Amino acid sequence: AEVVRGRADLLVDAHGAYTAEQAIAVAKRVQELGVYWLEDPLPPEALDGYATLAAAVDIPIAAGETDCTRWQIAERLSRKAVDVLLPDICRAGGITEGRRIATVASLHNTRWAAHVSMGTSVHVAAAAHLAAASANFLIFEFSSTPNPIGDQLLTAPLNPEHGILTVPDGPGLGIE
Repeated sequence: AEVVRGRADLLVDAHGAYTAEQAIAVAKRVQELGVYWLEDPLPPEALDGYATLAAAVDIPIAAGETDCTRWQIAERLSRKAVDVLLPDICRAGGITEGRRIATVASLHNTRWAAHVSMGTSVHVAAAAHLAAASANFLIFEFSSTPNPIGDQLLTAPLNPEHGILTVPDGPGLGIE
C-alpha cells in the first residue's frame, strides 16, 4: 500500500504564535499566496480561538498534534475548531488510540494527516500503517532532514520516493 491520498504543495506551521485575531489576518493572507493549510496558528488549548478562526476563514486550519486522546479530538471536532487533524500516534499512545482518533475524525467527516515530523523510523512505520488503514487519511508529514538516531534504528531505512512512502509489509510493522 502507498500512503498518498492528498497533496500539499505549501503548508505554514505557526507553532501557536498568534491570537485568534492575528491568525485570521495571517490565514487570509497566506491563502492568497496559495498555501494549502495553516497549521497550529494558536496555542493548542485555545479551542474558542480555533473555533472563531475556522469559522472566519476559508483556508483549512490544521491542529491536534499535541492532543493525546480521542476525547480531546472529539471536543476539538464538536466545536468545529479544526478542518484537518494532525494526530501524533506516539503522543496519543500508539496505533490503537490513533485508530480511535481516526474513527472519531471520520464520524465528524474530518480528514487527518499523520504528524511525525521528528519521529523515529519506528514512529514513521507505525503511522504509515495507520494511515494506510484509514479511509479519512489525507497526507503524511515526513521530514526530509536526516534523523541520525531514527534513521540508524532500521536495517533498511524508510525513504519516500517521488513523494510516496511505501508502507513496509513484513511482520509486525514491517521493519527490522
